[in-house]
Amino acid sequence: MKELLGWGFYPARGYTNEAQDYIAMSNKADSWPPLGWPSRGFDKKWPGEWNGRFGRGIQYAALECYYAFNDFVKILIYSSSKKEMIQMKV
Repeated sequence: MKELLGWGFYPARGYTNEAQDYIAMSNKADSWPPLGWPSRGFDKKWPGEWNGRFGRGIQYAALECYYAFNDFVKILIYSSSKKEMIQMKV
């Protein structure tokens, strides 16, 4: 087996609507997290309201985006017996 390491920046869970292919944008309510924005621990706050630069529900800018990301290692293992890549997140 051969191992490959890959670093990546991916949206942190809870800051986007995972059903969409884009980051949270102030002009697209369907891009906001459907259960609310991450708060403390597993708590959520302000479902259905924008959480932007100017505070809860305030939109002064023509367009804002909200993007939080994590870096993590993705390990790809190639199994020569199975002829496939197996992906693991660390």
